[in-house]
Amino acid sequence: MHDLRLLTADDAAAFVALRQLALQTDAEAFSSRPRTDANSKIDVVRQRLSAASIDAGPLVVGAFDGELRGGIGLVRPPGADVQVWGFYVHPG
Repeated sequence: MHDLRLLTADDAAAFVALRQLALQTDAEAFSSRPRTDANSKIDVVRQRLSAASIDAGPLVVGAFDGELRGGIGLVRPPGADVQVWGFYVHPG
């Protein structure tokens, strides 16, 4: 069973590890590359996750089974419904 919850700044290292795996194994799904990806920097991710809210920028819901196994990014543009901007699930 997986637990679902919003990622916080405390999850930055786990998010970066999962994202780097995604960039290595499924590079064609991303516009970024591992060496230039801003979302692969823990300080950048920590700041983004700490500032995230449904009304003030994208947020990420993570699936955990002891460790982060997947995530889905959500955003709500002004005057619009919530939209998915990305997702990834660990292949293992």
